[in-house]
Amino acid sequence: MDIRITSRPEKIWYQIDSQIGALLCAALPSVFEQVAAPAPARLVAPRFNIFKLPTTDEWALKCEKPNGETLFFSGNPADAAAALRVDVPEDVLQRYRDALAARVAHAGVVDPFSGRHNV
Repeated sequence: MDIRITSRPEKIWYQIDSQIGALLCAALPSVFEQVAAPAPARLVAPRFNIFKLPTTDEWALKCEKPNGETLFFSGNPADAAAALRVDVPEDVLQRYRDALAARVAHAGVVDPFSGRHNV
């Protein structure tokens, strides 16, 4: 339960125990009032994140779609849009390419897309 101090509308106590909140609102109605919880923000455009997979230490893209679907992609950046079924912004693709290039630049790692071995 969220309650507000009536003399200071900007001061809201979030997620207090519902029984204590009801007691305060009932005992001191001129001081406390219950506040309706704000509606969760709706996602209107896909949200992207670049991260390392914990099990393989590979870089991957995460796409959260407005319909609640979450997709993951690890592979050639040119195939990301087709795999995720959404247009991936160029700045996201560039950061993904940069992360892959930094990983490939380490000695002894084979580039999975070109097959070249960096020694």
